[in-house]
Amino acid sequence: MKTILRFAASFKKRVLVGAACGVLCVTGASAQSGDVIGFYSPAANSTFTSHGATVEFTIRLYGTIVVSNFLEAAFAQPEIRMEVGSDGSSSTAYATLIRSVWTFIPFTALNRTDLTFAYTIRPGDIAQPLKVFWTSAVGLTIAPNQCWIYKAYMNGAWSNVTWKVDNNLYNHPGENGIDSGEVLQGDIDLSGQNIRLSTLSFDPANSPATIIARQAATTWRIKSAGTNAVPVSVMVWTPHTNVLQVGSIPGQVAEATIPAGADYVDFPIKGLDTNAIPTLATVYAQRPSDYSKNDTRGVLNALSSVVTIEPPVPPTISIEFQNGQSMQTLSETNEVETGAFRIILSEADTNCVYCDLLVANQPSTFTNIVIAPQSEGYCVNVGQAQSVWYPFSVRNGTRDSARAPYVRVMPAATNTDKPMVIDKSAVGTTRKYAWLGS
Repeated sequence: MKTILRFAASFKKRVLVGAACGVLCVTGASAQSGDVIGFYSPAANSTFTSHGATVEFTIRLYGTIVVSNFLEAAFAQPEIRMEVGSDGSSSTAYATLIRSVWTFIPFTALNRTDLTFAYTIRPGDIAQPLKVFWTSAVGLTIAPNQCWIYKAYMNGAWSNVTWKVDNNLYNHPGENGIDSGEVLQGDIDLSGQNIRLSTLSFDPANSPATIIARQAATTWRIKSAGTNAVPVSVMVWTPHTNVLQVGSIPGQVAEATIPAGADYVDFPIKGLDTNAIPTLATVYAQRPSDYSKNDTRGVLNALSSVVTIEPPVPPTISIEFQNGQSMQTLSETNEVETGAFRIILSEADTNCVYCDLLVANQPSTFTNIVIAPQSEGYCVNVGQAQSVWYPFSVRNGTRDSARAPYVRVMPAATNTDKPMVIDKSAVGTTRKYAWLGS
């Protein structure tokens, strides 16, 4: 232990000389093609679901590596850039060095330096698995902050650390097993530790596993493990756009945002399938930065859930009054067009749906309900599920008309290839003071 302390103290003096250059200059032995042996973590094969939790992992380097704070004061520790599914560039994600340990006597072939970093999970993080960021040209990206990180040699020389994984260093020299059992050989980016972050998930209690085709949109929910201090956005989409609509626009991707101070967000899905048998479709959710890379690297860091789309039920047609119901009370009067109705379809059609109206007065001799014919007929426009309002009159009748049990108005579609079931027809009594429908 005393040898290590004396070396660190004397080495710190030499650091000040090198710092005057503004960079770390190689003063001695040539560097390896890479100084990183590999990675290990006590969190291997674990999944983290809560933001704010800390994940520790260790980078093992070959030789004697020194982390020196030449300022000899409070300082910012070195950081390593991470690759985490996140809103924005992964360059914003860093893990911080928390300790440095020499595993054997310095300056021997058996010595390794273990640098342990800690990553604090952020709201919305999805990583399958968690990785360190690297490129083939540069290797890992280390932000030294207020420390220098050097590779030291017995003769007092030193050099830059080459932040690349070199498989030839594993268990070197010889097959002595010094790295076996901890470091996974061939792991170049921490992915071999299989550390998974999943702070978001589909909420099964609020995301129905089965929907019916051609019905109104169904709400699905994405939740986080806790309340988020910042907004968290996700892109929700499906590759099965021929049978499922995600969001409000067919064939498009929807962006859903969990507001700050909340822990969930809802979004709509709608079945489009017209097949006679149930159909399966997959819904994906990704952070925006991961979604933007799907075309170049495939679908990574994604939530997924399957929904079953059942065949549609026969569409229906009905009548609705201005009170929003299929029944309304109006007084008989000599005034005209004192009431109005519209035609309601259970689902929109790709064509205009034209309708005939059958008005059945009971008894048939009483005709106190007058619906003026429309020059272009009664219709529901393309892509709409309801018509415009059509007026009618409740004319002042006789004492006999006041005793009529009801008047029924029944709509019937005349130009659609879909058989439409009459859901509700307008029904009403025709008393001297009232018009009713149901």
